[in-house]
Amino acid sequence: MATAMSQADASIPLKGWAEVLNDGSLANALGPEEFARVEWLIVSPISPAGLGCIVLAQAGDYHGFFDPCRGVHFDMWGRPQKGPSHERLITQQAYLTEDQQALVLDTSQFPLPK
Repeated sequence: MATAMSQADASIPLKGWAEVLNDGSLANALGPEEFARVEWLIVSPISPAGLGCIVLAQAGDYHGFFDPCRGVHFDMWGRPQKGPSHERLITQQAYLTEDQQALVLDTSQFPLPK
């Protein structure tokens, strides 16, 4: 999670994010519900390039996602970092149920494979 946060805000070094996550100060600052949402990033596995290719998770040069059809490397936030695409992966809002036992999301906006 610290690596993902350092990719989101490069002004804070990886070590700084690790400390903030480990000492609980980020969880305290955000509150338990908001902090739970930070822990989840849900993206469509379908490449935005329109070829219907399934991206690989925890892959590529940025340890985020990799589109093997077009050779696009995405960071952990689904943003293209290297390759012929400028479109980010489609992210989906999600929330935890009140009892914190289930993650709910609406996949109706995800693209379908061709």
